[in-house]
Amino acid sequence: MRFCVTVLLFLSMAANAMPICHEDPRLTSLFGEMHLAGTIVVFDPQANTCLAHDPPRAQKPYLPASTFKIFNAMTALETGVIRDEHETFHWDGKQRDMPDWNRDHDLASGMQYSVVWYYQELARRMRSCTKNVNAVVLGETENWTVLSQGLGMT
Repeated sequence: MRFCVTVLLFLSMAANAMPICHEDPRLTSLFGEMHLAGTIVVFDPQANTCLAHDPPRAQKPYLPASTFKIFNAMTALETGVIRDEHETFHWDGKQRDMPDWNRDHDLASGMQYSVVWYYQELARRMRSCTKNVNAVVLGETENWTVLSQGLGMT
């Protein structure tokens, strides 16, 4: 629960007081050297400074897609919803288009195969904590695991 409160506090403070991000030449250089397209924003709440690579792109909403599974996993582990990466969720028997999804999974295999049903079940088990986090991050409180319905993050 402490994790949820910390995340909520940080996100609400960051949303209300986020300074304008400035291009950081070091980040731009790293993206160039690695031939990467994308953006990153680094916020230092103590200094109230924000550095970025491609700040205009960072202002556009993008579907978080599978990257949000990392936050789900961290929250589930931190709050004790799952003991560790080996706690298994049993497959519900519904055949899905991805053959690797049609079996029992734990956090490690769920991440490896990007198993949507696993993360939906994880979300159901975390509901009391994550419903509030979801409201801050995505502006949606009902079903934050169905990200393909147009939810986005900036």
